[in-house]
Amino acid sequence: MRHQLQQEIQSKQGLIESNIHQKIMKTLAGHVGAEKLGAIDALTLSQIKAGFEENLATTATQNQAGQLNTVEMHRKQQLVKVRWVSLGLAIGFFTMFGYNFISSRLDNKNLQKVLAAEQAERDRLRKAARYNPEQDYEVRDNYADSVIYTKDFSTLYEDPQVQERWVREAKDYFFKNWRVDEQKTIELLAAAKTLVKTLDEKRQNIHPDFVTENLQKMRELEDESVLKMKEIIGTDVKFSAFKKIEKKFYTNEITRRAPAEVYIDPNVEGTK
Repeated sequence: MRHQLQQEIQSKQGLIESNIHQKIMKTLAGHVGAEKLGAIDALTLSQIKAGFEENLATTATQNQAGQLNTVEMHRKQQLVKVRWVSLGLAIGFFTMFGYNFISSRLDNKNLQKVLAAEQAERDRLRKAARYNPEQDYEVRDNYADSVIYTKDFSTLYEDPQVQERWVREAKDYFFKNWRVDEQKTIELLAAAKTLVKTLDEKRQNIHPDFVTENLQKMRELEDESVLKMKEIIGTDVKFSAFKKIEKKFYTNEITRRAPAEVYIDPNVEGTK
């Protein structure tokens, strides 16, 4: 029986090679174009043949090493069958790796175009799904409405140069008129800036189908933040004064940037 295993493999080698090759190419045909499929067809078949030749050589050497009993021969047969399966899997992995490599070389530019087009479409859909109400240049009395309906309000509120002027004006006003400690004023301004930034982030995520719910959440967030801001400044009266000078300051900033044909009422109630 010592030649039985080798003869069995040799008699079926061509058939097994052909079957493995056909199955691999059939699998790839659903994912690879004809041009690429032809490029890897010969490579795949050569790897299958090389793998079988190596396995046959190993089996022959082992058989020549000594007489095998029936149990050992059966074990050897099972081992070789396992090798056949492993060989097919290994070649499959190799083929897919080869395809990915060749595909990247052949279609790199086309792939980039496809990915760019897909990203553009995602951006378009995301923009279409946003809540984009009409905006004007009027600063509102509350933060949520100003963030939603006042053009450039959030941008100006987070602009470093605008913030520098606003901090200086607010500190001077509260010290001269209310003797508020400078640190308290800075804490108040920081809380307002954080609130505007958070509201703006929420505004950008409002879906047109859930406008009412999202606006309500934004106003609830503002109400909670305003309570903390009042605690910082000390009284409702001081907070009202803060809101008045804030509205005047940002109305002036927006006026300077608005188109010439846009009229903004300059008679905004300001400092006392």
